[in-house]
Amino acid sequence: MELSVGSTGRSWEGTIRTQRRAIALRLAHTPSLEAILHDAACREETWADAVAAATLETGLDIFPDNCPWPQSDILHPDWLPE
Repeated sequence: MELSVGSTGRSWEGTIRTQRRAIALRLAHTPSLEAILHDAACREETWADAVAAATLETGLDIFPDNCPWPQSDILHPDWLPE
């Protein structure tokens, strides 16, 4: 998946990092939510929502139907998609 950085800037990096911090804090305060992270149906629904939001925000219809990254990468504080 390729997205032109020139048209979107790099604000997506800040958004990803902010959301990861929010998830980590929520999990720290509510450990029972950890089980949701391992629920395949929840992950698929979350990905579909994210694709819909990204498509609406960017006007691009280039996002894959299924999440191409492992959960361990997605939640890693320093990992960013290429």
